[in-house]
Amino acid sequence: MTLHDSIPRSLTEGETVSTTTVSNERPEGRSGALGAQLERYANNSSAAGDLSNAQSVRRGRYQMRSRVMWKESSLPRCAKCGKIPVDSAGVSVNLGPSGAASFSGLSTCSSVWACPVCSPKIQARRQLDLGAAVALHQARGGRILFGTYTVHHRAKHTLAWLWDSVADAWGRVTSGREWVSERSAFGIEGFLRIFEVTYGVNGWHVHVHVLYFISPDMVHLSDDHFAWLLDSTRIRWSKSVRRAGMRIPAKGGFDLHELKGAGLQEISTYFTTAAKKIALEFTSQATKNRSDRTYSPWAILARLSAGLNDKDLELWQTWEQASRGRRAMAWSVGLRELLGLGRERLDAEIAESGEAGEVPLLFILKEGWAQLVRRPQLIPLVLEAAEGVSGVSLVDLLESEGIAYELV
Repeated sequence: MTLHDSIPRSLTEGETVSTTTVSNERPEGRSGALGAQLERYANNSSAAGDLSNAQSVRRGRYQMRSRVMWKESSLPRCAKCGKIPVDSAGVSVNLGPSGAASFSGLSTCSSVWACPVCSPKIQARRQLDLGAAVALHQARGGRILFGTYTVHHRAKHTLAWLWDSVADAWGRVTSGREWVSERSAFGIEGFLRIFEVTYGVNGWHVHVHVLYFISPDMVHLSDDHFAWLLDSTRIRWSKSVRRAGMRIPAKGGFDLHELKGAGLQEISTYFTTAAKKIALEFTSQATKNRSDRTYSPWAILARLSAGLNDKDLELWQTWEQASRGRRAMAWSVGLRELLGLGRERLDAEIAESGEAGEVPLLFILKEGWAQLVRRPQLIPLVLEAAEGVSGVSLVDLLESEGIAYELV
């Protein structure tokens, strides 16, 4: 008997959908209305919300970078991020239409895992992509499942080994004949996967969050069907975990439920309603602190910024090395094309891009930037002066501090 034969009969009574099925009414791609919306919102993301609050958050991020990353990072690119000018004209101070200021002409590390300045920018773009994907799928009548798969770890397990084991387990969940049968029977048109990593009393903990995109044709599926899907995928996950030498996690370490919300009809609402909330929840998993005894890597970096200690530095450098080169969020093959989202932008493209329509105000000369690097507390103040809300003009600030600049 095949796995497909063992699937509850009520699943196969409805018409199943091939994983390559594509609706004839496809949404517009990057060159159409959606693409333009994504670009505009992504490039303006740093200015979203209250500007004074954004400035406070930015000061904290810049402080973490200058106090820890520039001095203690084990990754050369991160140690140079935002520190080394790469433009012969110097470092440009720019102002965007949203009122947010930024620098250009500096080296960037593009690390979504380890850079407190590059990561928020990359994550903001990923949230917008995901919000659009959720909204488009809901608009075409599709359903979305949210799943969690964990491992039973111990303090002796290294982060790199755990991460490799979890990645292998997820690979086994989404490969082989059983997975092909499940995709067909449940109308799984694609998925999004994100890793969550925390640290606690039992050491590093790595697990997977996933969004399954279910075909609009599978309206007859119930919570019982989804429970069956969870059990089936959990079996393959657990076999992989056991082969790696870990104990099989208890059933409480797994979850799969449907995300429900109002249908979204207008592109203008994609980023302010249920779809964005789902996206924020999903992509922020890796930054959450579960309790006082379990915390995210960013909390380790924040503690380092507040006061360096050997234990936190060892943890942070372990995190840098183990996370290097890994993808934070992965789309299954064909899902973006199905939803009309077009090509996914690389982390480096996002980190190096500026706000659409921004204009340069002046150039800080290389010798002037060297002065700022020696006094990094001034760097975010330069941006605040450019934004015109600090009470001091940008030129007055630079001249009072003796920073060499040149007007555009």
